[in-house]
Amino acid sequence: MKKRTPSQFDDLAITPRLAELLKSHAEGLDPEAVLFPISARQAARAFHYYRRQARVRRVKLYVLRHTAATRLYRATRSIELVQADITTLAVDAMV
Repeated sequence: MKKRTPSQFDDLAITPRLAELLKSHAEGLDPEAVLFPISARQAARAFHYYRRQARVRRVKLYVLRHTAATRLYRATRSIELVQADITTLAVDAMV
């Protein structure tokens, strides 16, 4: 498998309207609440469906988790924050 450099990954830009919708959806929720109550399988199916619709190359969903962790570390230089975030993601994925 060919190794990819970080520069080959694109950011997913969202519109200000989508950001506002997500923010309003999250406001008022218990911090421990599940933001989007769907299973990992449902999320993966939706991801791949929309990936194909957008004609984005095939990528495994877990790669995005690693990319998110790397970018979070680069932005904060806090391994503790990354560990807490990844641990939360792993536990949520198992539910």
